[in-house]
Amino acid sequence: MTVIDDFRMDGHVCVVTGGGRGIGEGIALCMAEAGADVVVAARRKHDVESVVQKIEERGRRGLAVPIDLMEKNAVRELVDTTVSEFGKISIWVNNAGGSDSSDTYYIDETPVDYWEWMIKFNLTIPFEGAKLAIPHIPEN
Repeated sequence: MTVIDDFRMDGHVCVVTGGGRGIGEGIALCMAEAGADVVVAARRKHDVESVVQKIEERGRRGLAVPIDLMEKNAVRELVDTTVSEFGKISIWVNNAGGSDSSDTYYIDETPVDYWEWMIKFNLTIPFEGAKLAIPHIPEN
């Protein structure tokens, strides 16, 4: 037995938002390599399907959920889809987030609607995801 064995994720279900590329893809693949089944959620269908293919190549189940979490009821839909497919959620990774990198503002120039979008994307959506996922996370 090695130290790595203490970190096995066999029997667990992990949801990774923003899992279609970059850090999110890396998290999803690490979870799969550790033995978890992984739900990959991101806006681009091609990206989530590509990551799920890599998860399945590692011998784990994957579920591609192309979704825009900023859309009304999208977070609830992601939770419901996961629970319907896997029966539970073990780990919820709030990786989706960021900014519209095409615009950079000084605070005195920041439009209020842009600020509200940033707060929703980076704070409200992750809060909602955690809040909705928690009832489906078994005690362990």
